[in-house]
Amino acid sequence: MKRIHVKVRFHLTDQKGERRTFEPGVHPVADDVAEHWYVKAHCLTEDELKAKAEEEAKAEAEEKARQAEAEAKAKAEEKAIKEAEAKAKADKKG
Repeated sequence: MKRIHVKVRFHLTDQKGERRTFEPGVHPVADDVAEHWYVKAHCLTEDELKAKAEEEAKAEAEEKARQAEAEAKAKAEEKAIKEAEAKAKADKKG
């Protein structure tokens, strides 16, 4: 038994004449089904799966970095505003 990673919906008619529909996602199938040329044409290869996982991890890391940068910028702006307000208050008193 193997798992296939379907990228686009397709139909496969087996040797018995039974039509089977595969939706995008992961499906457990018999080895002979996984090795069928038509199934392979509609599924992700192991290299594509690895590349997709790496791409998703990279995008997630970039998003976290953007969020951290935005938070740091917001804190710095808040600090600058408080300092400016404190300075203005001190200048009024002085």
